[in-house]
Amino acid sequence: FQACGLPHQYGVLELPDKGGLDDVNSATSQRFRDYLASPSFGGLSVTIPHKLRVQPFLDELTDSARKIGAVNTITPRPALVTARTTLGGSSVLTGDNTDWIGICECISKALRKRTGATTGRALVVGSGGTARAACYAMTSGRRARGEKPFSLLVYARDTSKAEELAKAFGGKAVSELEKVSVDAVVSTIPGAANFELPPSTLRNKPAVLDAAYKPASTALLVQARAAGCPIAQGASMLVAQGVAQLQQWTGRVAPIPAMRAAVFEGVEELEGDS
Repeated sequence: FQACGLPHQYGVLELPDKGGLDDVNSATSQRFRDYLASPSFGGLSVTIPHKLRVQPFLDELTDSARKIGAVNTITPRPALVTARTTLGGSSVLTGDNTDWIGICECISKALRKRTGATTGRALVVGSGGTARAACYAMTSGRRARGEKPFSLLVYARDTSKAEELAKAFGGKAVSELEKVSVDAVVSTIPGAANFELPPSTLRNKPAVLDAAYKPASTALLVQARAAGCPIAQGASMLVAQGVAQLQQWTGRVAPIPAMRAAVFEGVEELEGDS
């Protein structure tokens, strides 16, 4: 906001993990409604574990948020004015998901550095909310950006969850990775899990994004870079999804260099040598 010359402030709204928004009649829910209705309210970033809980408080969801099933961005929009009525004279609260945009941006950039053969396939690792955003990104999201959608493969420790997720996005679940060859990999596993791929999966030099951004250098990114794969780190995804949020809230072109510098302050940049 400072880089744009805007007077807005961006702060933290702490809500209980449990027993708060789950009860729409609770004191926490009323506090949240009051916050959303405030004349000074300009938008929200929504973090885990609230990406599902905020939805009953919203007026509408974008197509991407509906398909992903999670909201990470709330934007107030002027209420429609018709000849008959003004809808309360207030704002319409729109829930969106920009995580998929961050994923698409990172993967598209890394793909331009690829030297491996084209397979037309992408692998998503994990089965949580970020995995859903990744599945959308690799299929409908790429199509929305004018890029060719990938054939989707999904891998998770819980095979039934992988199958459910793959089905929701027109993909296929895989139970083992040794024979998997793809153009892109998006891992949504926590960095502390030290997840790595079988060396055979990296033989085709896929673009690899690890959505985890703490720590910056995950076991997967170290492995992928050593194998000669172009990589994208979670901090870059964080920047890209935030760029989309700011542009929704303000209608302005985001100051990407300033935003990236803020996010990467004290964070190791890994992508330059990939």
